[in-house]
Amino acid sequence: MKHSRPLILLAVVSLAVVATACHKKTAVATGPVVATVNGQAITQSDFNNYLQLNQIPQPVPDQTRKLVLDQLINLTLLSQDAVKHGLNRQPDVSFLIRQQRENVLANAMVRQYLSANPVSDADVKARYAQEAAKTNKFEYRARHILVKSKAEAQRIISQLQHGANFATLAKKDSIDIQSARVGGELGWFNQTSMVPAFFEAVTKLKKGEITPEPVKTQFGYHVIQLEDMRPYKFPPYAEMKDRIRAVMQQERVKDLISKLRTEAKISNTK
Repeated sequence: MKHSRPLILLAVVSLAVVATACHKKTAVATGPVVATVNGQAITQSDFNNYLQLNQIPQPVPDQTRKLVLDQLINLTLLSQDAVKHGLNRQPDVSFLIRQQRENVLANAMVRQYLSANPVSDADVKARYAQEAAKTNKFEYRARHILVKSKAEAQRIISQLQHGANFATLAKKDSIDIQSARVGGELGWFNQTSMVPAFFEAVTKLKKGEITPEPVKTQFGYHVIQLEDMRPYKFPPYAEMKDRIRAVMQQERVKDLISKLRTEAKISNTK
C-alpha cells in the first residue's frame, strides 16, 4: 500500500490579524504610527506584517493601502470591544488566545533554530547520494487482494493455487475498493511509495508468481501477484533537493524537541 513521508514538523500558523488588543495595556509603538485607535497605535510595522501575513504584494496602491488600514482599524475596534465585554476571559476564547500565542512562539523558535543550524547544500547533496544508493534499482507492477484476516488470505491463496482468476477474486474479496475495481491492479511503483513489508514481499517474487503466504501490513493481509519489473531511475537532484532539505530540517527540529523534553520537568496526570 502506498504511503508518504511527512515533509515538515510545524506548519506555519495562519492568523487573521497581528493584534495586541487582547491586552489591557496599550502596546508601545515600535515604528512610524499610521493610525491610532482609542489610544492604541497601529504602526507601519503592523501594516507591513499584515500585508505579508495575507500575501498582499508590496508596494500597494493608495486605494489598497486605505482598504488594508481600514481593515486593521476595524479589527482593532472589534478586539478592543471584545476585551471591554470580557470576552477574553471566557474559557474557550482564553484558550484560543493562549494557543495562538504558543503557536506563534513555537514557529518563531523553529525559524530561529533552523537559521542558526542551517541545512547546507553539501548536507543535502550527501543525503541525496545516500538515498539514491539505498533505493532499490527496480520498480514493479503488481496487483493485490487485501483482506482483514490471515485465514481469509490463506483461503484466497489456496483458490489461486487451484486455478482461480486473480482479478476476479480481487473484485470479489478485496477490501481495497479502489484497486479491487480494476482487479487488484496497483500500477508501477518503487520502494519509496510502498510500505516496507509489502515492497520486500514483491521483490522476492518472479514475474507471474503469487506470494505463498499472506503479507501482513498495517492495512491488513495481502495476497500479491507480481506482473512485471523494470529498472528504476532515481529522480535527479534538482527535483529532490527541496524535499530532502525539508526532511532534514524536520529531523533537526525533532532533535531540538527531544532535547527540550529531556531537559524539561514534565508531569502527565493521565
